[in-house]
Amino acid sequence: MANFDDMTGWRKELEAWRLTDDYKNNVESHHAGSDDLVPVSYLIEFVELFLRNAECIEAFKEIDAWKAEKLRTNDENTNDYPGFAATTLAEFQSWYLYKKSLRPNRPSFRRAVRLAELVRNGEIPAAQSSGAILYLKQNHGDRFIDFGR
Repeated sequence: MANFDDMTGWRKELEAWRLTDDYKNNVESHHAGSDDLVPVSYLIEFVELFLRNAECIEAFKEIDAWKAEKLRTNDENTNDYPGFAATTLAEFQSWYLYKKSLRPNRPSFRRAVRLAELVRNGEIPAAQSSGAILYLKQNHGDRFIDFGR
């Protein structure tokens, strides 16, 4: 079972794993295998960890500033998050999936990142709220998420 009590050094842990055969096999199995449903409890846990991590909070602040600038300049051409934010979001997701022994780049976790943003901005009260579950269900969650676990 993964231990998330201390998240310091998560980037170094992820980088070390990426140098192993286990990582290579994990990535190859992702491309060859099917995407099993992810337990909703994993997504809720991920959102809560995400919102406790200082680097993820900084990434959200960068995204907030980027969105404000995009609105201010009426820029409709830029859709990608800024560098640090995009990297941090992707890396933290990859680290969590590694710790949970799940294949990388699961679509359900993209929804979880968005859920974390909604919780952080107060649009949904908490990761474990009925609003959070409803959000996941309404965003094609039935294709990616096991709501019974």
